[in-house]
Amino acid sequence: MSGYAVVASPKFWTRPAFATSTKRAMRLLPPHWFAFAMMIPIATLGASHISGSELLYSLPWWLSGLHAFIPLDSISIRWNPPAWAITPLLLGGLTLPWIKLARLKSWPLSPLVGLLITLLVVRIAIDLLQTTPANFNESFPRHSSVPPRLLEIYAGGLAATIMLNSAASRFSRALSWDLTLIATVVLTTVILLAAHWANGMPAVFTYTHGPFLPIGLLLVASAYLNLGRLSKLCSRPWLVFGGHISIYVWLLHIPVTAILKRIAYRINLSVESFDTLPFLVLSLLSTILAASICYKLSQMLRSRASTAQPTPETPAPATT
Repeated sequence: MSGYAVVASPKFWTRPAFATSTKRAMRLLPPHWFAFAMMIPIATLGASHISGSELLYSLPWWLSGLHAFIPLDSISIRWNPPAWAITPLLLGGLTLPWIKLARLKSWPLSPLVGLLITLLVVRIAIDLLQTTPANFNESFPRHSSVPPRLLEIYAGGLAATIMLNSAASRFSRALSWDLTLIATVVLTTVILLAAHWANGMPAVFTYTHGPFLPIGLLLVASAYLNLGRLSKLCSRPWLVFGGHISIYVWLLHIPVTAILKRIAYRINLSVESFDTLPFLVLSLLSTILAASICYKLSQMLRSRASTAQPTPETPAPATT
C-alpha cells in the first residue's frame, strides 16, 4: 500500500528524488522516535530493566530506523514490536525513486506488466519454497523480514505506475467501480479465512504476504482508484484525520498500553484486569488521544519550521 500510494501521487514524479526520500523519512522517523522515547523508562527502570550495554547497543539501530535488522534474540527487539515495520517502510521510501529514475512511466505497458509479474513470482516463491511455520516464534521472523517487505512495496509502486499508463485506462476505469471494490473485499476475506482454516493462525503471517500479494495489489488499487461510495466516505474530515494519525496509532499502542499496565499494577489492579473490555477500551482511547496529540504537535513544529525559514528579500528597484 505504501509503495502504491507514494508512486500514484503526482508529486512523486515532479519532486526531486532526494526530496521525496527525505519527506518520506520525516513522516516515519519522528513518531517512531517518540514511541521509542516512551518505552525507555519502562525498559530501563524497575525489576525487569535492561542493562546499560543493551541500551547502548540498541540506540543506533532504533534511532536510525533500522532496528528490524537486530537479531530476534535481542531483548530490545521486544520493546515496541509493531515498530519493525518502520525499517522496510523507511528503506522502501528511500529507494522507491528508482522507479522514477528508470523512467518506468514512459515504458510501454507490456514490459511494465512483465516486470511486475517477475517481481510477484519471486516474492511468492520466497514463501512457497519454505515450510509452513510451526508456531508464532517461527512465523514472526519471516513476517518481519525486511527484503520480502521491500519487494511488496516495489510491487505496489509498479502497480501504480501501470495504472498511470494510458494503455491501462480501461482497466483502471473498471477498478474505480464500487462493484469491483466489493468483489475484491469479498475475495480478500475468503482467502484470509481459507488460510486460517487450512493452516492455522501461524501460517496466516506467511500466506497473507507472498501468495496473497496479487489480490492485495488489486484491493489497494481498487480502493485508491474508487470514484464511488468509498471515495465520498473517505473525504469526510474525521476519516481524513484518522488517516493522518494512523502511523501514530500503530507505533504508540504498545507503549501506551505498557504505561497503563504499569499504572494499573501500581494501584493494585490484578493482571487479569488487563484482558477485560474496560481496560481494552481505555487503552484504545488513550492511544488515539496520544496519537492525536503527537500529530498536532508535529503539525505545529512543521508550521514553525516553515515560517522560520528566511524568505528571499525583494531586490530594490534599479536607480539611474
